[in-house]
Amino acid sequence: VNNPITLVGNLITHGGRTVRDLMINGKFIIKDRKHLLINESELLDQTQSAHMQMRGKVEKGRA
Repeated sequence: VNNPITLVGNLITHGGRTVRDLMINGKFIIKDRKHLLINESELLDQTQSAHMQMRGKVEKGRA
C-alpha cells in the first residue's frame, strides 16, 4: 500500500480491462473466479497441494 508502483506492476488483466489476478508479496489476492466450466481458484489450490506433496517426496528421496 505504501508503494503503489508495486501494486500496478502486479495487476494481471490477461488482455482485458478487468483485473483477474493481483499478486502482492508473492500471494494472489484476487483469485476467486470461474472460467467457463472450470473453477480456476479450486484448480490453483489443487495444483499447489499436489506440488507440495511432490516436493516432499523428492526431498525424502534425497535424504
